[in-house]
Amino acid sequence: MRPGYRFSGSSSTLPMPARDTAYIFIITTGPVFQPGDYYEEDERAMVENITPNETLDCRGLSCPMPLLKTKKAIKDMKSGQILEVFSSDPGTKNDLPGFAKKAGHEYLGHKDDEGFARLYIKVK
Repeated sequence: MRPGYRFSGSSSTLPMPARDTAYIFIITTGPVFQPGDYYEEDERAMVENITPNETLDCRGLSCPMPLLKTKKAIKDMKSGQILEVFSSDPGTKNDLPGFAKKAGHEYLGHKDDEGFARLYIKVK
């Protein structure tokens, strides 16, 4: 058997590190957040005070229409403006944050209303 570190309960081993190799271990006690991550409580407080420049009503539309209409609306907006999207499709809450991040916009959060959600995006 060759020298190495053995995982408990496993027969696999890792090779021994070189003597001049330095390792840094980071131990966390909670979730690790990346830049741009936010807490849900922060999001709720933030969206209460937003004044949108444009409002897009996508209530009654199902996927992918709210996302497509949002993309089209953002093309006509200036940098720094805020778009408010009304959507009754539950998938929009998952789709818009990903779209905003991928396109370089800033997803500001959402607020649930009666039968629909208000989602906010700041245009890059």
